[in-house]
Amino acid sequence: MINLNCEAQMEQLVNFMYNMENSSSLLSIEKYQLAPKAKDPVWPNAVYRSIRWLHYNHFW
Repeated sequence: MINLNCEAQMEQLVNFMYNMENSSSLLSIEKYQLAPKAKDPVWPNAVYRSIRWLHYNHFW
């Protein structure tokens, strides 16, 4: 198991997670937790859009 803490834009995180799950390597994402770095009024909307994208693309 690897614990990874990172800081990125929501789109970058989603792309990273998608690429990990769809790679030919023996890696998968078992659990993740998202939290805003600072109070940003745009953050909840970005999370909502990203979750909808993940569901639509059968990532979950």
